[in-house]
Amino acid sequence: MKTQDMIGTVIDGYRIDRVVGEGGFGVVYEGIEVALKRPVAIKMLKPGPINERDLGRFISEGQNLASLNHPSVVHIYRLGTYDGSPYIVMEFVNGRTLRQVIGSDRPPTRTVLKIMRQVASGLAAIHAMGIQHRDLSPNNVMVTETGQAKILDFGLSSC
Repeated sequence: MKTQDMIGTVIDGYRIDRVVGEGGFGVVYEGIEVALKRPVAIKMLKPGPINERDLGRFISEGQNLASLNHPSVVHIYRLGTYDGSPYIVMEFVNGRTLRQVIGSDRPPTRTVLKIMRQVASGLAAIHAMGIQHRDLSPNNVMVTETGQAKILDFGLSSC
């Protein structure tokens, strides 16, 4: 199934509404948990053949995220399979990437330091569990309107 063809699909109670991004081997959709009317992000492997390495990394991302509970790390709600393709449902973080924040606004140093302290705290929690993120970049950190940083995209993480 093509990326756009997933719009409107309901998977295990989660409706896919729109594409929000695409990475090396995954597509991220914005959706809603129908029963609770809660916004979610749904990450699926891109359509096409799935090699074992990518599948293993994708499942590992879901499992690693599920074991974390930290305000600066995205929360996972579900790991499943739809039509033979694995997916991860996680909290939808409404905001801008750290790259967008530091690249366009030129925020005050104290704002950047506040964000980086949050990221460091999230990374410390991740590392305390024996997990290495391996793909931390300004594109993989979201900053909400209230200034909360959230580390995303553990596609290359390992234990």
